[in-house]
Amino acid sequence: MKLIGDAFAFAFILGMLLIEALWLFLALCSSFAERGQFFELTSHFQPFYFCFAFLLLLLSLLFVLFSAKSKLSRLFLLSAMPVLTLSISALRMSEQFCGDFSKASAGKSDDEIKILHCNLWGGRNHQKEKFLALVAKEEPDVVAVSEVERSWAKALSEEFKKNYPYSICYPHVGGVALFSKLPLEKSEVCLSRIGHRPRICSLVRSKSGKLVALDLVHPPTPIGPETRLKARNEEFEIFSSELPAASDRYILVGDLNCTPWSPYFQKLLQDGGFLDSATGCGLQPTWPAVSALSRGLLKPKNFSGAVLPIDHCLVSRNIKTIERRVLEPVGSDHLPLMVRLALI
Repeated sequence: MKLIGDAFAFAFILGMLLIEALWLFLALCSSFAERGQFFELTSHFQPFYFCFAFLLLLLSLLFVLFSAKSKLSRLFLLSAMPVLTLSISALRMSEQFCGDFSKASAGKSDDEIKILHCNLWGGRNHQKEKFLALVAKEEPDVVAVSEVERSWAKALSEEFKKNYPYSICYPHVGGVALFSKLPLEKSEVCLSRIGHRPRICSLVRSKSGKLVALDLVHPPTPIGPETRLKARNEEFEIFSSELPAASDRYILVGDLNCTPWSPYFQKLLQDGGFLDSATGCGLQPTWPAVSALSRGLLKPKNFSGAVLPIDHCLVSRNIKTIERRVLEPVGSDHLPLMVRLALI
């Protein structure tokens, strides 16, 4: 029995060390995200690194607790890499929990804009009534949607023509649309140089008469050929120069196909003078939504399945976030995002 116990312990420790080393390697790769596509992709999975490293640490502690000998040495051997992985991922996610986040007054501001954004998932999402009911419930000033194909464009235009008299819609495979209660002084569809990805560039007149530049964007996902990563980052450079030039108050909203932990996202914030509305709000993941991916096989009540925050609302420094929430599933692989902003 002792021989079997020693053999099991050896196999367990060896297996755990290999798994821990792989997980630590991936977490460390995320520190070199600017060196290539693989490294950049590893930067997005900080919640996975943290949760799985915590599980590995827990298993290690349980094993050591019931181990017959060498408890201290085994504890150090098995816990060193999970603790290091936890430290790396926690440090990268810390800004979402304890960043410099100054909220405006919790009550009504003199001049505010409430925006609801959602990637509708195009023709694969047929739950239009659910999305329309959500809009009616939330009553946003601006509805910004992406992946709008023709059936969605028709349904939204017909439903919103009374309450949202100002609109611009570009139905396409990667289409975008903007519906607003507030006047749109200017609105146009701009196409990116690479891939001709559409975005809406608009000037919104606020309730007090202030002009706010609002861009609705949906750059390409960085998965696939490395040219897609280059195309997404080139669009980031356009956003950071285009919006500050359009107005001294500006908002960038959309599915950026990027998490806050990518250095390219941080560069976008820095170059454009943006503040991330999610800072200090905790993790608010929007993708992938289980309700869509399960196709009805799973019906979670309190768990959406989303783990990555890739839908964003970035604002200039003279705009403050009053409220930011991720909303319930509407049949898309993305969860809707609602942000209430105060103009100062």
